[in-house]
Amino acid sequence: MLLAEIIQQLNDVFADKVSDEDKLRFANSIELVKP
Repeated sequence: MLLAEIIQQLNDVFADKVSDEDKLRFANSIELVKP
């Protein structure tokens, strides 16, 4: 899954409940742990 797709899904799910910074941090953590 592309990073942009992850961020878009987070936007769809959380809307404005989560800050852009938190979404980016979460997406980056996925990038770090995926094989």
